[in-house]
Amino acid sequence: MQVEQGKYGATKDVYFEIYEVDGVDLRTNWTPAAADCQISTDGGAFANSDNIAVVAPTGTGLYKVVLSVSEMTGKVAIIKLVDAATKVFLDRVIKVETYGNASAQHPFDLGTASVAQTGDSFGRIGANGAGLTNINLPNQTMNITGSLSGSVGSVAGNVVGSVGSVADPSNIATAVQQKDVSAFSNTDQAGGILKRLIDVVESDEFIDTTATPWQHVLNKKGTPAAELARKDLFDVSGNDITSVATVIGKKTEP
Repeated sequence: MQVEQGKYGATKDVYFEIYEVDGVDLRTNWTPAAADCQISTDGGAFANSDNIAVVAPTGTGLYKVVLSVSEMTGKVAIIKLVDAATKVFLDRVIKVETYGNASAQHPFDLGTASVAQTGDSFGRIGANGAGLTNINLPNQTMNITGSLSGSVGSVAGNVVGSVGSVADPSNIATAVQQKDVSAFSNTDQAGGILKRLIDVVESDEFIDTTATPWQHVLNKKGTPAAELARKDLFDVSGNDITSVATVIGKKTEP
């Protein structure tokens, strides 16, 4: 079956070929009659078309029928071409679907230039994610390869794996200054390491002369019971320092 599309509520030229009754050669000398071409709209009864089919052009076996506005005011028009007198051509059926109206078979207007859609103003994503910028990814789990540029608003969970390199290390310092690192857990990966480093920098230091050998001890600032680290002390010759059994000094960060 030949299938055509036409604008809803507008005339439509439908071109078609006609074959001899044996279906081999084109019928080039058919003289269309009014009853030879009938139309049914949206499953209704067949009736003679408003316009009689015509040759187009003469002697080629090609013909045309012009569907009227009323015949194109529906979803589907079925054209039935059957010789009403002595059969001199092969019967054929043509289906015409309408578009461009809420009542048409296809509401979208295929004959009108594209108009801007809401998504046209959105950023495009090219090959391998090129052009993907300024995105919001709520509650997403993904693998990111390649390089990230710009800024990352925040990472609520853990960063699992390794970070290859940081283009501007000063950004990390700024982030540390603006972040309350007390919320980090010592069991975190990046967060735990950062918290421990800051604890060490801010620690209270003293010499424990009760240990053998004496030891340099770091306690968490303001929390003597929270020991961070201790190291044995040696003199310039590499010998253990054990000569006095009292604390000889203490340093406290302001």
